[in-house]
Amino acid sequence: MSIYPAPGGQGSYLSDEIPPPPPQAEPEPRRIPNLGHASLFLVTAAALLFGSQILLTLIGKSPVALRQGVIVVQHPLLQMASQAATYLLTLVFAALVFPALWHRPFLQGLRWSGYTARVHAGKLIGLGLQR
Repeated sequence: MSIYPAPGGQGSYLSDEIPPPPPQAEPEPRRIPNLGHASLFLVTAAALLFGSQILLTLIGKSPVALRQGVIVVQHPLLQMASQAATYLLTLVFAALVFPALWHRPFLQGLRWSGYTARVHAGKLIGLGLQR
């Protein structure tokens, strides 16, 4: 009696069956948002801000002027209103475009947590008001 099975016999190591292929690993989930999305957001914000400044210049409310060798902001309240409008337009653009790119709701794509924002609101407001 041998400790090795007979070729082609019962208990043979050789078989005509091919083992099934291993299951396919699922692809890595896409990172959302990614660097390309951030770049799109920054380019959009810059274009809207630049466009608003050009628009102010075209209507005769130039953002700055040179007076006696000093650059002066001529209409500071108009500048702040223009910047606020640019921020809102950028937010509207992002809220409309990014959910289509991400295939998920805007706040879910940002991983927004209202609870965390409330907990850290004091710190965030303080950082925003620093000079």
